[in-house]
Amino acid sequence: MPEQFELFSLTPVAASTAASTAAPAPIAAPIAAPSTPPAPIAGAPDARPAPITKPPVPHARVDVTSSLNAPQAEAALTTNGPLIVFAGAGSGKTRVITHRIANLVENERVPPWKILAVTFTNKAAGEMKERVEKLLGPVASQCTIGTFHSIGVRILRREIGHL
Repeated sequence: MPEQFELFSLTPVAASTAASTAAPAPIAAPIAAPSTPPAPIAGAPDARPAPITKPPVPHARVDVTSSLNAPQAEAALTTNGPLIVFAGAGSGKTRVITHRIANLVENERVPPWKILAVTFTNKAAGEMKERVEKLLGPVASQCTIGTFHSIGVRILRREIGHL
């Protein structure tokens, strides 16, 4: 079975649907990913630290849902494939996503460099990075968290030799 990136998308919801209480639904199709961290960008300093390996001993599960309500906990604990979180302003989207990242890394043993979290604004990306760091500590710097534009630029710079 191929490795997977975990992909999140925050999509603005129209005011008429913002009050919806439906739980987020996972997307069915997994996204294939390389089994090794991406190559550094040519000419750029390598800011990505070496992967942290954990010992292959039984791992105590971390409770990442204690501060979430039931629909948020359900989304944070969903581990099969990508997930889109649709919800109105102030409903806890960033909290769900950051707790899901913590669950994947701490409980599901997903290597942090295989996590990709995408948002629309620099402010939201910065907030997400801060919250993930509070939950995971220094390991959080290995997750790729940013805007569509910043992640697109990183990919283009890394792959410019292939264009």
